[in-house]
Amino acid sequence: MIFKGINDQTVEFRITNYQFPDITDCEYDSNWLLVYLKVKSDCGNWETIDPSLLTRDLKEIIEWFEKLSND
Repeated sequence: MIFKGINDQTVEFRITNYQFPDITDCEYDSNWLLVYLKVKSDCGNWETIDPSLLTRDLKEIIEWFEKLSND
């Protein structure tokens, strides 16, 4: 997903994988997602991949975007 702002500023957000794809029997460690962010802004550009969301967090974000699109 790419968010576009003024002055051609963008934020790219992607889920790339699970942090621990081989762990399937631990509810917590099995659900960490690697998030790719790429930012292009007037203040500078950067990108990173970091385990920063759990699957349940992503579900809440998806529901939030659905509500935004309906209102």
